[in-house]
Amino acid sequence: MSQTSTEVHQKDPTTLELENISINPLQWTAEEEKKLVRKIDLYFLPCIWLMYLLSYVNKTNIGIAKIAGMQDDLRLTNNGYSVALGNHGYGETLSNAIGNTHLS
Repeated sequence: MSQTSTEVHQKDPTTLELENISINPLQWTAEEEKKLVRKIDLYFLPCIWLMYLLSYVNKTNIGIAKIAGMQDDLRLTNNGYSVALGNHGYGETLSNAIGNTHLS
């Protein structure tokens, strides 16, 4: 059995050998690459900016909540507040890792 410039040899039903295969990598001009990078930038940069902004607001709100009396309302000692803040950091790190895994 022969196909266009590729010979296929089957030794058994589970193996497949291919010979004489030429794979051409994608090729584009500098102008096409510039357009592609621009599209990627316009898509990802606003998303990254928004995530950074929300992360900053979230960290700011935790500090403001302590000043506003959250520690007293929840009857937390300084040590308990630090543990709660640390646990929040672990959760945020874990969710960022999972989110970044889905992006790639």
